[in-house]
Amino acid sequence: MPLNEVNDVPLVVPTSSKFSMTKFHIFESEVFELLSGIDCSRASAPGLSARIVREAAPVITPITTCLFNQSLEQEQFAENWKLGYITSVIKSGDPHEVNNYRPITLLPVLGLLVKLKAKGLPPSLVNWFESYLSNREIVTMADDIPSAARIVDRGVPRGAVLGPLMFLIFIDDLGDNVSATMRLFADDASLYRVTEKNDIRKGIDQANEDLLLIYEWSITWKLYLNIDQGKAIFFSTRERDTLASLSPVLINKSPISYVVEQKQLGLILRSNLDWTAHVDYVLTKAVRCHDFWPDEAIRSDRARSTLPLLARFPHFSLAKH
Repeated sequence: MPLNEVNDVPLVVPTSSKFSMTKFHIFESEVFELLSGIDCSRASAPGLSARIVREAAPVITPITTCLFNQSLEQEQFAENWKLGYITSVIKSGDPHEVNNYRPITLLPVLGLLVKLKAKGLPPSLVNWFESYLSNREIVTMADDIPSAARIVDRGVPRGAVLGPLMFLIFIDDLGDNVSATMRLFADDASLYRVTEKNDIRKGIDQANEDLLLIYEWSITWKLYLNIDQGKAIFFSTRERDTLASLSPVLINKSPISYVVEQKQLGLILRSNLDWTAHVDYVLTKAVRCHDFWPDEAIRSDRARSTLPLLARFPHFSLAKH
């Protein structure tokens, strides 16, 4: 697979889409609908407030539509629209530790453009995306004080409507050659497979092969894995299936930790398939959020035995009944 000498990413994607996109035109009705539907409660960049833009929609729609169409026709994105403002959001822990703030996923621009071509986008639109992603600047805001502007040579604009879509396009082929079932949620990936009791070691070996393919994909496309955050969990109702008897799960020869409990998209999973921890968690959260049940109701064995559906339904939908 040929590589670009500067960015060292593939110049072509072996599996191209049969879909071919034609040029399109933006209509005033579409722009007006979007401008008049702006959510004023959400944060916006310095300058015109979201409320002003929404209220001015009937007046600015024609010129805004014209600007958008000219941008597409000329295959250029306006330079003064490329400045992004970043407000750091702490995830947890010490606010003075930089690693405790929400990270920004950075995508190689050239790699993304290659994949856009493979998806069937016309050259003119790919050129527009190249302009959209190139020569961008970011400013970090802290206590409403901006930092000096800095040019970024990779990544997609944080908070942009196109950001999630471009990320999905970029990782679309991540699991093409993986033999296990793969599920993606944003930048999290989960692999799982069903293994007979006599083939546990074989199943782990197959998982390691899949993880090696994913690691090689990440190196090729410069979207590196956070191996330290990787976890492995082995589900079994047999008591003699202990973690000590399992062979290691590896990512590029680096073992990842086995766990007996893992929170996945709000669901607490136990390796022995017991739902007690999740039921207790959702019961407690329901009370804190809605002040519906007294504490003694949570502690009662009857509550736990009669509310197993908490493992499947959101705490809000159950608490309100």
